[in-house]
Amino acid sequence: PLAINLNGDFVEIHYNLDYVSLLNFGTLDDMVLAPDVDQSLRSVGLSLDAMDTYYVFAKDNTPSMGEPDDGEGYKGIFHGYVYDALMNPVANVVIEHTPDCISIPDIVTDDNGYFEVELYAFNYDCNIHLGTLASMDSIISIEPDIQNYYEFVFENYVSSDDHEISLPSSYYNLSNYPNPFNPTTEISFESMNLHEESQIEIYNSRGQKIKTLDCSNSLAATSKELTQSIVWDGTNEIGKQVQSGVYLYKLVSNGKELAVNKMLLLK
Repeated sequence: PLAINLNGDFVEIHYNLDYVSLLNFGTLDDMVLAPDVDQSLRSVGLSLDAMDTYYVFAKDNTPSMGEPDDGEGYKGIFHGYVYDALMNPVANVVIEHTPDCISIPDIVTDDNGYFEVELYAFNYDCNIHLGTLASMDSIISIEPDIQNYYEFVFENYVSSDDHEISLPSSYYNLSNYPNPFNPTTEISFESMNLHEESQIEIYNSRGQKIKTLDCSNSLAATSKELTQSIVWDGTNEIGKQVQSGVYLYKLVSNGKELAVNKMLLLK
């Protein structure tokens, strides 16, 4: 039997003397990850226009030597959400992907920042953008016959009904030290013109607020100091230690969001 080294071998398919397709195994940067047990690969023809077709490999859960349109098992659902830096959903974001296929419509997020489309089961280079306001690149891997869930976060973009800001906000100099940290970190910010009812709100990567740090007492006690700070001990509202990961924190004064940044808890 043919033995394939999944960490470096490649496969070429030729039809007569014409080059058709090449598959490298090993990394997410390749066209498709190596098939798992009970999976195979099939050649998929993608039409660039009526006169031009090129072929790539797709994973197949129903091993077959047939053409892509003779059955199921070689596509998966690509779905998820796009968020801004405050984990607010972003509508009208376009997700462009390579390779592309004219049979697949444009991927655009709805009013809730959600998208969903069926794609062939291989890897894609994606550009996720909101016009000229925000953009990011990502590589995704689609597995056949399952829901492939992804979240994309524009780390340097915040949208709301009345303002857009860039991150981090230099005016308030919102930062934390150390970063990464375990288990505590000191969050500092410039307090000039801040309302006494100010706080630091901390969010996990899914946009859930896990902790509110009240800054009112420190602002009232040290009103003449330009820089204020407050310590987060890595716990949520009920005092339980949270898991390692990236957390967003924002400065809120009198109900208005002023600045946001991110930190890494690394245990």
